[in-house]
Amino acid sequence: MGIGSYAFIIIMTTCFLIMRANTISNRKRTQETQDFWSRENEANSVRRKDISTLDYVQIPIQTLPVNELDTFGMSKYSKELARLANEKIINLSSYTNTDLKLMYGPANLNDLTKYDLNYTALIRLLDNIGKDLISSGNEDTAVIFLEYAVSIGSDITSTYTALGTIYHSKKEPEKLNRLIGTAEKLTSLSGTGIVSKLKELNIDDTKAPFL
Repeated sequence: MGIGSYAFIIIMTTCFLIMRANTISNRKRTQETQDFWSRENEANSVRRKDISTLDYVQIPIQTLPVNELDTFGMSKYSKELARLANEKIINLSSYTNTDLKLMYGPANLNDLTKYDLNYTALIRLLDNIGKDLISSGNEDTAVIFLEYAVSIGSDITSTYTALGTIYHSKKEPEKLNRLIGTAEKLTSLSGTGIVSKLKELNIDDTKAPFL
């Protein structure tokens, strides 16, 4: 068999493998599309369910040092916290709209979306409060707001790194390690990056990383 024949066989085999791979890929996409619309159709037929007992976030407006924000010239933050304290807030970031409709019915989707947006607004607000307090030299107050953000499941990277940096600077390895443990439980895409950044922090001048 000549070189030309071998080349022809190789080309034909390669073409066959590419066609087969494309066929499998197309079948997979078709199945995924069918599964999606099947779940959507099922979700759209779910009756409204009671959502009054869900795990809503209650901002502890009476125990957070909100008055100190006014003292530090950050009244815009205290006003926004007061506004959000009167709203319904819930973290639904791990669910798709289809998931929510399947669980609670499509009639609740708009409300649940609004409550989830309130949650996003809250953790971003707490992150901004923490960073501005740190910038103004009020780390102790910043820690309170940042720790609260972590306690309600925030997955904002800067919240964790700001808090971790304070723990490091104050030589508090136990708190830093607890923070790493909390970050390791995050299910969002940012979780791995947060853990990595926290583990890069060092407790002493020898630059020995936390493990």
